[in-house]
Amino acid sequence: MPDPTFMQTLIFECRSATWVAEVGALLAKGSETPIWFVDSADTAWPADRVDTNRVVLD
Repeated sequence: MPDPTFMQTLIFECRSATWVAEVGALLAKGSETPIWFVDSADTAWPADRVDTNRVVLD
C-alpha cells in the first residue's frame, strides 16, 4: 500500500460506466503512480481496468 501521506482523493458522481472507464484509462496512462476508482459497491478498480459491465454507479 502506498504511503497515505502522499495519497490524494477525488470524489465525483457519474452515471456512465463508459465515461468512468475512458477517463480512468486516460488518467492511468498519464500518471506514474497507481490510480484507483472505488465504486458504489466499495469495489476498488484499477483505473485502467474498470469493467463497464460490473462497475456499480448507484
